[in-house]
Amino acid sequence: MTMRLAAVLTRVDRGRGGPERTLLLVPSLAGGTLASADLGVCSPLHSVAAEIRLADGALVSSALERLAFWFAREGGWVRRLDAMTDAEVDQFRAAFGRCDVSLRDASPEGWSEAVRRVLGTPGVIDAAASPTRPLLTFHADGPACSGFAYDRQRRILWVSSPLAPPSGDVVELAVELADGPPGGIRAVATVAEARGVADATPGSPAGFGLALPSGDETVHGALAARCPPASPSRSERIGPRYRVMGEVRISEPVPRDEPLQHGTLEGGYLENLSHGGAFIRTARRWRVGERLHVHLHPPGGGEVSIPSTVVHRSKSGVGVRFSTAHGDELLAAALAALPGRPRRVLVVDDDALTRSLLGDAFEARGFEVIRAPDGEAGLRAITDELLSLDAVVTDVQMPGLSGDELVTAVRRAGGETDLVLVVMSATLEHERMAALIAAGADAVLLKARGRDAVVDAVEAALAHRAQASLRPSLACQRASSGAPAVAKAG
Repeated sequence: MTMRLAAVLTRVDRGRGGPERTLLLVPSLAGGTLASADLGVCSPLHSVAAEIRLADGALVSSALERLAFWFAREGGWVRRLDAMTDAEVDQFRAAFGRCDVSLRDASPEGWSEAVRRVLGTPGVIDAAASPTRPLLTFHADGPACSGFAYDRQRRILWVSSPLAPPSGDVVELAVELADGPPGGIRAVATVAEARGVADATPGSPAGFGLALPSGDETVHGALAARCPPASPSRSERIGPRYRVMGEVRISEPVPRDEPLQHGTLEGGYLENLSHGGAFIRTARRWRVGERLHVHLHPPGGGEVSIPSTVVHRSKSGVGVRFSTAHGDELLAAALAALPGRPRRVLVVDDDALTRSLLGDAFEARGFEVIRAPDGEAGLRAITDELLSLDAVVTDVQMPGLSGDELVTAVRRAGGETDLVLVVMSATLEHERMAALIAAGADAVLLKARGRDAVVDAVEAALAHRAQASLRPSLACQRASSGAPAVAKAG
């Protein structure tokens, strides 16, 4: 018997080496069960498709868990072909058929060479230094740190996730800091415990705990200073809510007992997403208790249609609870990717050289960069991103939608308050600067100050938001330990 898996990896053009590293580790992640695989790369979409065949046996279940988790962390997914619908299988086969370069029946023995031949990127990872273990990156100064908690006494970093590697696995942990070394500070950690979605309860979310080795005070100090404490309480959710911003469709079921039949589709914007539900910004006001279908497009392709129930309504939209919160593999993969995603910035400028130079400066600091040539394209990028942006840097003077109008559209029309907005301009009057700050810009800078000043402004605004979200948790920790609260003077 052979277990056949469909696998997809996206964002292979980012230059970070993450997807390539994951592909190179497939034989190791499969735990010795890899029989063979077909590999293909689609250059226009910057994606890799693979059919992975595992030799059935006692280790195949752990191999599937491991592959599903690590592919999800890189913005992809792994699914059993025999668990997919005929339409999904046909879609996957068609995607593989569109690959520019493909290789059939790659063996475990020739795996590294096969991956490099298909990707055509030998410089991303040195052929003489293939990775020996998976890398889990934690961006400690980014908004996604809400998916992590740290137990200081036990030295265990808890990662909330609907997917998890098996207990006992050894991983390399990289804690990236805004003021730290490139690549982050490193430690080798062990998966000490894992909790599946079926066993998750309020205060005990699904995920896994990484045990840090004793004696590594550098990583321990960074996690203790930046992570919320692992102190479960009955009031906590089953899983954290991640701030996301992306277009979503909503439909009402037809008035028959056919949950997959939909009525009229309506648009909305996802504001946050969790294992069990979401808040959707929409002008439509459904009543509490009404049943809906929420249609999402996770990274890696495909559409997820989730039966949901309205549990909250407000002036800005509705909160829904998913009826099958953990049942869809594509949604689980998207949620598993959120805690570890790099900080993402959108650079909006009508000057191509400025976009390129500023993007390079952000990438040098570990950001993932999206570029837009004008305000209209920038606004589309903001609303189209399922894995949310952390910051937007925009020029003021642009044809069409100006930087001023972009700030106003995001802050007032969109109601988005968490997204960092930094505005830059070649010349700027005091009145216009004041108006931009009043409209919701976090900072306004002259371009003459240079690229580093722009990146510094974004870093400072992100750090301020991260610390603001962490203060209540640290205050609770001090209260529970009996330590006096510390007030900032002035």
